[in-house]
Amino acid sequence: MTGGYLIALGPGAAELVSVSLHNRLESLGLYQAFAQKDLKIFAKGPIRVREASGLGVILGSLSPRQSSVREPVDLASLIQDHWGAYLAVLTPRDQPMGIFRDPSGAVPAFWFRTGETLVVTDQIDLAARLNLINPVIDWDTLVRDLVYKRRRGARTGLVGVTELAPGEHLAVNGLSRLAWTPWRYTTADMAFRHLDDAAEALREAVELSVRGSAADYSALSIELSGGLDSSIVAGALRDDPRLSAFNAVSRDAEGDESVFAVEVAAAMGFPLTMETLDPHLARLEPPSHELRPARPGRLGTLSPLNDALATHARQVGAQAFIGGMGGDSVFFYTNSAAPVADRLRRRGLSSGLVQTAFDVARLNNATVWSVADRAWRLALRPDLDLHRGADNAFLTCQGPIQADVHPWMAARPKGAPPGRQRHVASIAYIMGFLDGHAVRDGLAQLSPLLAQPIVETVLRTPSWFAVDRGRDRAVARRAFKDVLPGSVLRRRSKGAIDRFVYEAILANLTEIGEILAGGLLARQGLLDLPKVAEALATPEQLAGPRGQRLLALADAEYWARAWSRSD
Repeated sequence: MTGGYLIALGPGAAELVSVSLHNRLESLGLYQAFAQKDLKIFAKGPIRVREASGLGVILGSLSPRQSSVREPVDLASLIQDHWGAYLAVLTPRDQPMGIFRDPSGAVPAFWFRTGETLVVTDQIDLAARLNLINPVIDWDTLVRDLVYKRRRGARTGLVGVTELAPGEHLAVNGLSRLAWTPWRYTTADMAFRHLDDAAEALREAVELSVRGSAADYSALSIELSGGLDSSIVAGALRDDPRLSAFNAVSRDAEGDESVFAVEVAAAMGFPLTMETLDPHLARLEPPSHELRPARPGRLGTLSPLNDALATHARQVGAQAFIGGMGGDSVFFYTNSAAPVADRLRRRGLSSGLVQTAFDVARLNNATVWSVADRAWRLALRPDLDLHRGADNAFLTCQGPIQADVHPWMAARPKGAPPGRQRHVASIAYIMGFLDGHAVRDGLAQLSPLLAQPIVETVLRTPSWFAVDRGRDRAVARRAFKDVLPGSVLRRRSKGAIDRFVYEAILANLTEIGEILAGGLLARQGLLDLPKVAEALATPEQLAGPRGQRLLALADAEYWARAWSRSD
C-alpha cells in the first residue's frame, strides 16, 4: 500500500492530536479513519482501515488463508488463519493495547514515544513535518549501517526512532516480542519429507500470495527481468489482462536479459515494453519533494530504471508495480556448503548426504572434497557470526564495531542448522534493502514473494532441497516446471548491472568527490578523505565494490543533509 498513516496510541493520544494537529494532518491528505479513547488513526488515500471485532483495527489488506476462515478474534487467529500487507492495532479488553506488523513487512512501521503516547507511522518524515519529533541523526547507527552494508536491526538513523520488525508485537507500555517468528517453521517436525511435497506447497503458496497481492488493483506493471524470480511472479499471473510487462536493458551483454523476458511475456500473455537505460541519466541526489526515509538506502544509480518504470506505468495506467524482488533470499539462492551441513546434522551419514555434497559441488564448480571439508567445519560450529563481514573501507573507524542485530536473528534458537540461519538472515536483511523501493513515483511496489504463506513454506523446506541436482533455487524451479519456458528453467546464469552502475559512477564522479569532501560525514570525522580522494583519482578501479562503496557513502551524505536541513 502507499502511505501514509499515523497512529497515536495510549494515554495522552487525544491531547496529542489537538485540533491544530488534526487540521494539519487533513491538509496533508490524511483523514481521521478511527478514533476512540486513547486511540487516533489517520490514513491517506487508498489505505484501507477497518475494525475487526474483538481484535482491534486493521490498516491495509488482510486475506483469509481459506474461504471458510472467520474474522480474526485475537492475535493468534490473525497470525494462523490470515495473511496480507497490514498493520494491526490491537485493542484487547484485558491486556494493554499494542501494534502488530505483519510478517511480510509490506507495511513500513516506525515508532517513537511522546510522553506516555506511542506514535507509529510509515513515514517518519511526516512526524518530523508535524513537529512530533525533533530529528537528530544517530551517527553511531549510521556508521553501523555502512560497516555492515544495511544488515539492519531495529535501530534507525534517527535518535529515538525504532523500526517495528515484521512479526513483532509492540505493547503500548513499550514491551515487545516476536508474536510470529521464522524459527517456528525451521524445526525438524515442521520440515517437508519429500521434494515434490515441498514444490507443491510452494506452488500453492506463491499463487495464493501473488494473486492475492494483486487483487486490489485494476492495472499493474510487472518488472520482468527474465530471471527466475520475476518469471515465477509472472507465471502466477499468467493470462491476466491487468498486467503489462517492462524490461530494462543496459548497454552491456550481462545486463541484457531481453531474450528471456520476451519468451516469458509471450508465454504468459503479457504485452512487453523494453527500454535501454542510459547510465548518464542517473541522479544521486534525491528530488527535493521526496520523503526523507528513516535510514539511508536510496540507490541513485537506479534512478533511470525508476524513471522508465514510472513512464511505463503512466502509459498503461498501472496503479502499482509488482515483481520478483526478494526471490533470491526467499528461494534460498546459496553457494555455501550449509545444505550439506544441515543434512548431516538432521539425517546423519547417508547416501543422501553424499548426493547433496555432489549437488553443491556441481553448483559451484568445486570438488566434492572441498565441499565436504567446508560442510564439516560448519557442522562443528554452526552459529552464524552476526558481527562478521564488517567493511570499514573509506571510514576512519577501523576497530571492531558491533552490528545492530535484527530481532529475528536475536531470537534464533541455540543449535539451529547453519543453512536455516543463513536463510532466515537473508530474508531479514533483504527487507532492509527493499526499504528504498517501497514506493516508486507514488505507486506501491508489491513484493509478493515475501508474503507470509511463501516465507513459512520455504522455511519448512530442507535447505538441501534448494540445491537438488546442482541447480540453484531447485524447489522453485520444480514448482513451476509446467508454467515457465524451458530456457528460464534451465538457465544457470544471472543478469547483472555492474557495468551500468560503473558507468553511472563515472558520470557522477565529480559530484561524489565534492559532496564527500565537504559534507556532514566528513565534518563528523567519519571519512578517511585521503583514501576517498585516492579512489576517485583512479576511476578505472571503481568497477566493483570500491565504486559501490562510494555510492553508499554518497547516499548516506545526501540522507544526512536532508535530515539536517531546516524545513
